[in-house]
Amino acid sequence: MAGISDALHLQGRRMLLVEDEPIVRRHLAQLLYANGGDVVACADSGQALKAFRGSPRGFHLIVTDQTMPGMSGAEMLREVRNLNEDVPVLMLSGYANAVSDEQRTRLGIGEVLLKPLMAEELEAAIQRLLIV
Repeated sequence: MAGISDALHLQGRRMLLVEDEPIVRRHLAQLLYANGGDVVACADSGQALKAFRGSPRGFHLIVTDQTMPGMSGAEMLREVRNLNEDVPVLMLSGYANAVSDEQRTRLGIGEVLLKPLMAEELEAAIQRLLIV
């Protein structure tokens, strides 16, 4: 599969991807891998927290869905911020008002993208967050 674009180079960047929908998770992971990213793809927030706790300073970006069974993306980020206040976060949601401006600020969510999203939107958001 071709990369998102020639402009996005993720070599040396480790990303935590949290998405409960298998097809969406697989597609996003493939896009990130195709651009050289090292992606840890998790099906739920519990798996993601376990991976993050194992290396809280080892991730350059978190890409997470907001609405998931069990623990939402925002709830997971509360835990993440206790371990690392600085890691950039890109939140994905199918709902326009999934997170309030106050939540976004408090949890350090740098970007929120609405699903379904275009590869170009993902690329632009990652570039802004990582200053690639």
